[in-house]
Amino acid sequence: MGYLEHVDIHSEALRVLRSASNPSVRVCLLRDVLGVPSDDRRLAEAREALPESIHVDRLMQEQRPDGGWGRLHSRDRSIRCAVPTTEWGVERAVALGLDASSNSLSRAADYLARVIDGRLTPSDRPEKNDR
Repeated sequence: MGYLEHVDIHSEALRVLRSASNPSVRVCLLRDVLGVPSDDRRLAEAREALPESIHVDRLMQEQRPDGGWGRLHSRDRSIRCAVPTTEWGVERAVALGLDASSNSLSRAADYLARVIDGRLTPSDRPEKNDR
């Protein structure tokens, strides 16, 4: 039997949670591994601390005034940036523990809504096929 077959994931998550100081790690363990309810006090406290995370801070610093992170989903290789696309930025935000109530994802949702309804044209290159 391998290592993972001997590990009780719940117990291991609780062990890591006791020593985890990074709010993103805490949110993800509580939300994704332990499945605590969204109104749980521990989850609320971890979410409140998310802006203190260096990773969340970096992501938010890269977000543009329009709510996106540059191109929608095709990376612009002529520009070096930590967050290459809006699609990547949203995925990263969720992976870091942010949710729809966060300012960053609210702004991103507004950006995407404006793209979808035609009020904003993304700077992506046209797709290579007509589909």
